[in-house]
Amino acid sequence: MSSIQSLTADIEFAQNLGHVAQSYSSLAASKLAKIRTKIEGTRTFFSEVAALYHAIREVGARKYKIEPEKNSKTASVLLTSNQRFYGSTNTSVTELFLSSTTPRDDLLVIGHVGNELIAKPHKSFVFQKDIPTSQELSTLAESLAGYARILVFYPLTKSILEVVPQVKDVTESLDAERSRSMVDVTASIDSHPAESEARPWRLRGNDAANLDFLFEPEIKKMIEFFKDQATTLLVGQAFLEAELAREAARLVAMDTSQQRAKEYVQTQTAALRNLKNIYANKHLLEGFLGVVED
Repeated sequence: MSSIQSLTADIEFAQNLGHVAQSYSSLAASKLAKIRTKIEGTRTFFSEVAALYHAIREVGARKYKIEPEKNSKTASVLLTSNQRFYGSTNTSVTELFLSSTTPRDDLLVIGHVGNELIAKPHKSFVFQKDIPTSQELSTLAESLAGYARILVFYPLTKSILEVVPQVKDVTESLDAERSRSMVDVTASIDSHPAESEARPWRLRGNDAANLDFLFEPEIKKMIEFFKDQATTLLVGQAFLEAELAREAARLVAMDTSQQRAKEYVQTQTAALRNLKNIYANKHLLEGFLGVVED
């Protein structure tokens, strides 16, 4: 009878796990919809601010001979979650981070999981939630100011069933050697082809604009302001995309766990039924032998 009790307990435990997995799956699906809506609603704003920064910087460079002040270093930023339970998203993006960074890079690691996985010297950021507040994001952007390149490593959703590690170059195009394994998503800021010398002040996307401007405050301050804003927005976009990928991975993992729990319950239920039949047959056999002996 102890075997029957053990199987019954196993079945109840697996059923409870299935219910938990179903709850997490529903929660992940709800979060996916909210994050996707937020990304779609803010993507246009991100691109417009980036384009505005580029236009002002181009005017500053062409007319006022203002060159951006940068150091020669690269900041590599790893985005991970504060908790696990997201499949292999954290480990896969960490592996890309470790294999792609160089000893000359300054490493910034976001999230509890990343700080546990990275043994190299790095600057640590742990926010209250996986998606930082505006103030937390501004603090991070201040730490990134002045770098020649800012590379953000994060998980990206290619489809609901496929999450891949990705890297975003927030400042400039990557060199040819590293571009084979990385994607430049900031062409809107740094990689537009130069306009003809005949119309150096034209604003992109506005055929009627062929004007000269007076800037207030001074253009250098405007360039710095919009550069900080563009950097903050693009890094914030990476946080949203990373959260979308993690929730997608959680949804797939929970669906898989739910299916495995269901299969385990079916297997154990069949084993319990067979065991009960064995005990029933044994009882009948014992009764039959008793009658024969009488």
